[in-house]
Amino acid sequence: MKHVFQCYFSVLKRVPNVALLEPVLEGLSKFAHLLGVEFFEDIVLTMEGLVDKENLRLLDRLYCINTVFVILSGEGQLLNVDPSRFYRSVYRLINQLPFEKRPEARQKQITMMAKALDLMINERRKQLPLSRVAAFVKRLLGVATVLDDISALCLVALVRSFFIAHSKLVQLVEEDDAEGGAVGVFRADIDDPDVSNALGSSVRPELKMLTRVREKAIRSFNS
Repeated sequence: MKHVFQCYFSVLKRVPNVALLEPVLEGLSKFAHLLGVEFFEDIVLTMEGLVDKENLRLLDRLYCINTVFVILSGEGQLLNVDPSRFYRSVYRLINQLPFEKRPEARQKQITMMAKALDLMINERRKQLPLSRVAAFVKRLLGVATVLDDISALCLVALVRSFFIAHSKLVQLVEEDDAEGGAVGVFRADIDDPDVSNALGSSVRPELKMLTRVREKAIRSFNS
């Protein structure tokens, strides 16, 4: 396996060819848990350089992010790496999901995004500010309102897992009797989850919209 990874790194560092990068990034994402410690720092630095390249497919950038967090969730957690930029990257990429019109391609994107976000949000729950998690909840539910039913259900299921892992998120759905609801404006126009003011808002509008426009499966899932 070591020789396979060496081939991957050779492609990543020497061949700026998107056609070759795609299978390499998919392979790294799938087998990152088998990487030796000696590769960790190089691969994280390489993924940092690739994740925001506009010429890469959305799916490939998600492979980059997933690879990094597979590493950071294992022995790589000892690396001196600030993962904040990867949170900002995937937060921005969420808004691209509705632009994929091919159902199979979109499902692949959502599956990989869910896999990466489970590592980023649920597995690292003790290391994250609640405001960041709340921003992901708001953005995911907002995007779910404009997706097809199957895709929307996947995102709602992902958000539900966030509520289970981060119990204090319940404030996003609670009524505030004194104020008539949550105060503050969620800054959906800002691509930094840490300054979006998600905790000052509510997800009740998104949930009501999902209940109104989606089929019975989603309505019952929300209730």
